Amino acid sequence: MSASREYSEGNHDATKSEDKPTLIPFPAANDDYRYLRIRTTILCAVFNAQPIDVAEIESARAWHE
Repeated sequence: MSASREYSEGNHDATKSEDKPTLIPFPAANDDYRYLRIRTTILCAVFNAQPIDVAEIESARAWHE
């Protein structure tokens, strides 16, 4: 049982470095990205502000904007 435990721990340690996410630079100051973030925030707020009983077509229209 000791050997399988060592093997298991060895695999876990070996995969730790492989599990790290790849960092992708994000140009937060870029005006295009800023515009898209603000637009997305506004559209989500509009969509979420709809009443629960809104017509399905109105909900779909807000979602597709």
